[in-house]
Amino acid sequence: MFRCFTLLGLLLVTSFSIVSADDTPNPDQSSIDRLLRRGVSRLSRSDFEGAIADFDEVIARDPKSTDAYNRRGIAFHHQKRFDDAIASYNKAIEIDPGNAEAYANRGNAYFVLQDYSAAIANYSKNIELSPGNPVAFNRRGIGYETQGSLNAADADYSQAITLDPLFVEPYFNRGDARRKLGMSTAAIADYTRGLELDSSRAYYFASRGFAKWLIDDLEGAVSDLNQALQLDPKLAFAYENRGVALTRLGKTEAGQQDWNESLKLVPTNQAYLQLLKEKLLPIYQKYPAPQTSVEFVMRGSVLFADGLYQQAVADFRRAAELDEFNADAFYDLGLSFDKLNYFDAAVEAYKKCVEADDRYFNAYQQLGELYRFRLNQFEEAIKCQDKAIEVKPDLVSAWASRGAAKKSLEDFPGAITDFDKTLELDPTYFFGWWNRAETYYKMGSYDKALADVTKSAELDPNSASALQLRGNVKRAKKDYQGAIADFTDSEKLAPGAYPLMYRGFAYLEMGNAAAAQKDFDAALKLLPSLKPEMDQEIAKIKSSN
Repeated sequence: MFRCFTLLGLLLVTSFSIVSADDTPNPDQSSIDRLLRRGVSRLSRSDFEGAIADFDEVIARDPKSTDAYNRRGIAFHHQKRFDDAIASYNKAIEIDPGNAEAYANRGNAYFVLQDYSAAIANYSKNIELSPGNPVAFNRRGIGYETQGSLNAADADYSQAITLDPLFVEPYFNRGDARRKLGMSTAAIADYTRGLELDSSRAYYFASRGFAKWLIDDLEGAVSDLNQALQLDPKLAFAYENRGVALTRLGKTEAGQQDWNESLKLVPTNQAYLQLLKEKLLPIYQKYPAPQTSVEFVMRGSVLFADGLYQQAVADFRRAAELDEFNADAFYDLGLSFDKLNYFDAAVEAYKKCVEADDRYFNAYQQLGELYRFRLNQFEEAIKCQDKAIEVKPDLVSAWASRGAAKKSLEDFPGAITDFDKTLELDPTYFFGWWNRAETYYKMGSYDKALADVTKSAELDPNSASALQLRGNVKRAKKDYQGAIADFTDSEKLAPGAYPLMYRGFAYLEMGNAAAAQKDFDAALKLLPSLKPEMDQEIAKIKSSN
């Protein structure tokens, strides 16, 4: 999806101070200044090779010229030499840790490389050094949104707008974030303000149209989508959504024509359009205009069941707006956000659910699982499962999830106690056996681990994770042939790098270096990031033999 994003460095290249970080007088300063100005001129005219040559020469003559390092980084960025760009920004920051522009530009490079955590960290540093810069807030918001942190993104876009009410990009970006959050009316207001500032944006007319049909303003949606297509007759997104709106208005033939146009532009949309026709439209025909909070939850639940999570979010949000105590609406909203990987929004929804009804044990359980499995906040996970168990003492999944959180914190005795209770409540609960087996394995109690993981494999013979864990337990017991057999079966059920790596360890411990190396090579081909872990274990095996 197109996002509003420009290189901050390019906005600044015509304004700089030609000094070294330590301001030491340089007898050659006049010629250095001239080289730097020429490099900036070349950079502005997209002569990147010439600019790099000039900045290299400036650096050779004045190794502490942060301007040269920073602008050379921008030139490298335009050549898609991102590692070189980051190295130049690193040097500029090393010389001048207060260089706000270099942090922003380094953030841009990390963003393009899809290292969003690093990008956000750099934008945050830029904001710390230059808190009045709306561009940096807008850009960090994009980073947060790309990570699925919609609430953080919304806050950054809002700050950008506060700093510069005429800055168009954050209005559109906040509109997108709020539409994803199910805040369709607020999203429409943002799109409207953005379009007042810049009415040439076809994509955002289409986005406003989509938001309108989410709140059943079908005529308004068609009007916006018409405008989008006048501006950009090849915008497939607009054809898709106008097709839905027209069909919902009973103009089936016109809707089908729009879908056909979309397929001409993006032939791979076939499956998506079939989903719309076969699942979404019948739902909207059956529930054309819900009026009450309960009716919106009902329609949202059907949309959710068919995997139409974005549409479901809109209905659950409207249900919650109509009745602030409808805990079901908030709970289902949390489930939908979780499916969409909008984890901060899911946390907020689950919290609102238990504010509406503190007896809603499933919300405590789901919130705890979100903290544990998605956010790695294990202490918070335990608190949530404590509350779930307090409300419903026989909730098997809460006992198991709390045990898993304790295991992650290496509270193994506490984890075992919770898994014992899990299996007391339900002796057929696969995850109870599997998690207790892994806990015993981590404790070095290999016989108990083997008994439990074998039971989990009996309950689910097609569980690759059970076979992989059993292979590791057997390897710990020096049953290398048995371990190899389990790793082989695990890899057949779920092909991947880990069973290959573990099988390689077992081969190496048996003395079959050739077979081990073959597995290691295959594992690294699938997942190169395993190399440090692999090398560490190989060294450990070799030192013990």
